[in-house]
Amino acid sequence: MNRPLDEKEIWEDMLGVYKKFQHIIILIDSTLDESFLADFIQALNKDEVYHLSVAKHSKKSFIYILRLEKLNQLEEIKSDLIFCIQKNFNTHNDRYLVCGYGASQYSLDVLGYKITKSIALNDLGQPVFFRWFDPRVLIYLNHILDYSWLLSVLNIFEHWAFYHASGQYQVDQANKPHIKAQSILINQSESIDLDLIEISNLAYQQSFHLEGLRQEAIEPTHIFKAIQTAYQKYQIKNNIDLIAYALYSIAIHPQFMQHPTIIDVLAQNWIERDAAEAFTAAMNGVSEDWWGTIRNELLSEEGCLNE
Repeated sequence: MNRPLDEKEIWEDMLGVYKKFQHIIILIDSTLDESFLADFIQALNKDEVYHLSVAKHSKKSFIYILRLEKLNQLEEIKSDLIFCIQKNFNTHNDRYLVCGYGASQYSLDVLGYKITKSIALNDLGQPVFFRWFDPRVLIYLNHILDYSWLLSVLNIFEHWAFYHASGQYQVDQANKPHIKAQSILINQSESIDLDLIEISNLAYQQSFHLEGLRQEAIEPTHIFKAIQTAYQKYQIKNNIDLIAYALYSIAIHPQFMQHPTIIDVLAQNWIERDAAEAFTAAMNGVSEDWWGTIRNELLSEEGCLNE
């Protein structure tokens, strides 16, 4: 986990992007707070704001791409931007109003057009709105989709920075070869994995209530991979059970299901596997007094395998 940045560090980073590229691109999603920067955005001209249309005939969206070339404009909204960015470091924050910022070699119209195309996803023949730019989605995508597609999308930026509860992330594409934008058709496995993102985010939030775990040691991608394993290998489909599996995975050991005690308990108690919360109920058969021993034995076995 990366260290959360303080107000001064965030501002210095934003200012550094502005000075290097002589402009700054900011992606705002005020769907959950329509008043956020509303007056400021209303006053911008067409070369400074692009209203991202989610879909034809849909209700009005509140997703905007800002391109600011005047430093005083950035300074005017500095406090609001930093306040919202810092909220992204809060695990239980559900309002990611500032999705990221950076710079682009494209004009605002072209950039807006390219982003509009990238959010229109064909998921098993059905058109869906793909919020890839949301930090709570973007951090998982290289574990789901073809990496070349992800690079082709991020290639519309010379630089991109975004903030998540697990820290700051940056992608620097300046002076790198251009990658032609690619359309993407989602297969069934990828469609399921995209659906697992929301469950992974819920598990990530709940993981901070586990005793004995350092916050900086909790990686959201590890939780996502655990949920993938639960779904694919053990055919766990219930959301509560998937979250429970992920929490056991990070609190005890990623291979906890391989321990003889767990195997025996589940063989006795996990009978109707398709029943809601059946896995969670079955795992209650493991005494809390055993968990320390189970964890130590798995860690010991892991150490022997690595020698």
